[in-house]
Amino acid sequence: MSRHDLTKLSFLFFVFVVSIRQITLFATVTLFSEWIQHLIHVLTAILFTVTSILLVRATRNSFKEYGFSIPQDLKGGVIASLLLAVTYMLVTVFLPGSFSGFESLPPDSPLDFGSYFLNNLLIYLAIESVFRGYIQTNFTRIYGFSTALCASAIMSTVYNFSFLTYIRLDTTTILYTLSLFLEGILLGFFFHSSKTLFCPILFGATASTLYLFTPLVVTAPDSTIILFKIIAYIVLVPLVQILVARRTKLLMR
Repeated sequence: MSRHDLTKLSFLFFVFVVSIRQITLFATVTLFSEWIQHLIHVLTAILFTVTSILLVRATRNSFKEYGFSIPQDLKGGVIASLLLAVTYMLVTVFLPGSFSGFESLPPDSPLDFGSYFLNNLLIYLAIESVFRGYIQTNFTRIYGFSTALCASAIMSTVYNFSFLTYIRLDTTTILYTLSLFLEGILLGFFFHSSKTLFCPILFGATASTLYLFTPLVVTAPDSTIILFKIIAYIVLVPLVQILVARRTKLLMR
């Protein structure tokens, strides 16, 4: 497949997933009950993952090249992903809470925690398969890593942006958009460093689950909470370099 065809197919796939995402967001929020919303989100995630796999197969390249593989150092990949997730929670929950205070909520049951983790795992499998596995890999081949990293981060920002919630151009919206972009940068760099989707998927699912299921809720404005998320993403990028990139170089010697 030519460079032009890969670029065109990547952009068409991006338009497809964003269109489906926005349609389902609008429909589920305004038309359906909670359990139907959940079912639609699960089916959409499965659709995106399966489509990514089919597109990779159409390129006639190996799935490993697109990140669909277990890391060479599985134990190291798991430890790095979990350490990054715990660090994310510390920076986004305990650090702002030490300034503004907390509200305590009753803890969720282990069953709820496991259910939510599996749901997040499926969501991040879909997102990372599309934006890091397929699009970033294609763009890296054509334009180089730096351009591919920024492009995939911008595309995932558009995908994750909630046009129903953030419809005004104010400080909170700007910070929210920046946080989505930096999350994409972090996940893309983690994928590039680990050479597998396994690590960013595990990190994303674990971080989201820990963040939402901690019994402590920060009593601070939305803009402050988002600001600390931005700080967390900036801090985690060099940690990826320390935990993954350098370890990978040592294993390859």
